Amino acid sequence: MRRILSFIIVCLTLCSFSIDKVEAVLERAYAAEDSQRFEEAIGIYEQALAMLPEDSVVWISDINSSLLICHVRLGQIQKGLACGEVSLRLDEQMGDKERISSSLNNLSSALITAGRLALAESYLQRSIAIERERKADDKLAVRLGMLAELYTKMERPDKALPMAKEALELDEKGGREAKAAIRMSQYGSALVSTKRSAEALPYLRRALTLHRKYENFTSEAITLATLGIAENALHHPAEAEGYLNQCVELSQRIGVVQPLMTAHMELSRIYDAMGDHRAYGHLLEYNALKDSIASVQVQQQISDLEVKYETKEKEQELRHKEVLIQRQRILDAVLGIMLLLVLAVVVGLVKMLRLKNQNMALKDRLMQIVSHDLKNPAIAHQKALHVLSKSVGVLSTDEVRTMTQSMAEDADAHVNLLYSLLDWAGLQTGRLRYTPVTLTLVAACEEVIAQHRAQATIKGVTLTITADDADHTVVADRQMVEAMVRNLLSNAIKFSPAGCEVRVTIEGVTVMIIDNGVGLGAESTEKGTGLGLNLVRKLADINKATFSITKNEGCGTTAVLKF
Repeated sequence: MRRILSFIIVCLTLCSFSIDKVEAVLERAYAAEDSQRFEEAIGIYEQALAMLPEDSVVWISDINSSLLICHVRLGQIQKGLACGEVSLRLDEQMGDKERISSSLNNLSSALITAGRLALAESYLQRSIAIERERKADDKLAVRLGMLAELYTKMERPDKALPMAKEALELDEKGGREAKAAIRMSQYGSALVSTKRSAEALPYLRRALTLHRKYENFTSEAITLATLGIAENALHHPAEAEGYLNQCVELSQRIGVVQPLMTAHMELSRIYDAMGDHRAYGHLLEYNALKDSIASVQVQQQISDLEVKYETKEKEQELRHKEVLIQRQRILDAVLGIMLLLVLAVVVGLVKMLRLKNQNMALKDRLMQIVSHDLKNPAIAHQKALHVLSKSVGVLSTDEVRTMTQSMAEDADAHVNLLYSLLDWAGLQTGRLRYTPVTLTLVAACEEVIAQHRAQATIKGVTLTITADDADHTVVADRQMVEAMVRNLLSNAIKFSPAGCEVRVTIEGVTVMIIDNGVGLGAESTEKGTGLGLNLVRKLADINKATFSITKNEGCGTTAVLKF
């Protein structure tokens, strides 16, 4: 009977499927996406997916690619990455190299937003290899330009320059003037990062002219910010101020954040060097934008946690309904069988209640940590802002710099704590699953270090990484390895005073994180949650690794992970 019903349902589904209906739904989704109504677009795309049979591989891949873009624009990075992976997997099944390259490019963009730069680099290199093989110069120029921007972000300008130059030459050769303007901006940015600002100016000025010609406002704002940095590096503060103020006005008008943040920070540096009180105002604007971005990320991560717990509760509710149905069937059975089944139901209910109590205790523990460890830095942040707002014109530049540095460190503490909370909750709920892959410890450590350079720079701590000539390949869960290194590196930076060095040394399959700060357990102004080291120990056990931490002679600590 069940087989007959299943066959009828499949037939009805196939009969109800209509290409015209799907195309009409997708037209509404495209319109919503073009109007930047991304939440509405996501709902319509998911509706279209539900209408498609499983063998509509091309459409399913295209819709997931669009979902990737919409989720990323809403800050839902993990959901976007999941959709991008589905699109890439389907394109690889079809063997369509053009589609594979496009999926790799889209995933790279999302990974850059998520801060996973090493994996983004790997995907971009695969995409570039495909476009070189296809001899598709227009697509190749786009991929090379994105990789140049990535290398600039990773502070590897020696690699960024040749990529940006080749991309520019390809677009100029192909007569793609608007695209060539973007490549000029990328090449100019790479030159500025190598302290060759004078060489960068002609490219940046030409790019600015073309951006305005084609009304590419976002690229215009980015180029204005880069021009301001270049002119300031050449000790032309008036010219730099003009470009940066134009960038602020344009960015506010079109609603782009990153170039606006860059302009405010550079204007703060210019005015600070001049002893102008406007430096403080631009620094406050920069911090406000930074805090707003951090707030969105915090809300998204907390939302992810809530989704996990809501899912858990829904699963319990479904199990409870199944028990009630089973009990109704038992009433029609023989008395002896009914008694046995009733006993089984009672045992099941006891287990469910115990599981529910454990989940409630887990929630209580999570809320205790959130209320205690997120509250204290937030209060300190609030007090510092009140002091700044009441003391404008009174505090010296050094005092303002000290206070803003302290607020930046509080913000870093918030983000690091949220990472620990997410990993901890994943372990407790069973959502963080052990998925071993073959990986290189050097690449994993470099990616984590790239994420912490800004935190170290703000505190005045130097990060270095060294590796011997041995094989550093291990079989472990990449996400868990990065979580362990992230917690240990964050602790090392946190407990190291300004001027100190934190070294990451890799010898074979052993990772050592060495600092010469006050040391764990020693007298320090820094405070931790207690989650970090416990999380590292648990993750090390799961990955069959050993973890130890010792106090160095004199000062500092050495944390060792051996796989």
